[in-house]
Amino acid sequence: PRLGAGHQPMRLCGLVVRLMEQQQSRGAQVATNLNHGTEAIPWSVGAEAVRSLVPPLSYARHKGEAGKIGVLGGSLEYTGAPYYAAASTLQLGADLSWVLTAAEAATAIKGYSPELIVVPTYRAETSDEAVREAMVANASPWLDRLDCLVA
Repeated sequence: PRLGAGHQPMRLCGLVVRLMEQQQSRGAQVATNLNHGTEAIPWSVGAEAVRSLVPPLSYARHKGEAGKIGVLGGSLEYTGAPYYAAASTLQLGADLSWVLTAAEAATAIKGYSPELIVVPTYRAETSDEAVREAMVANASPWLDRLDCLVA
């Protein structure tokens, strides 16, 4: 099964895609990620456009109403990228940030910040194909809880 198959488009990710489309229609240069052939948001995107993605703070809101973001990735050797990605979402205004990571990396990532919810989701010691299958199988149930999953 594909990750995300059968699920509704995630709200925050959809906003980012729409923002990219608006920038392209205005003639902005959009960088291409050579590794995956996907497009990245250009640096020329203004602060106001990015600010529009983050809901204003309010005492009337409950935990999670300003964004629930998941980050999928990491291994014993690579704990920094998922940590920084998840911590950045909190600094940008998301309420909750999960790191779905390798069991071998979970303790290290949790030690970096008590604000992150760290979930050991797969074992990185197995073959690449087995890791991919475990990531899909174990991350799929989280999709209904999250507004966006970054992989």
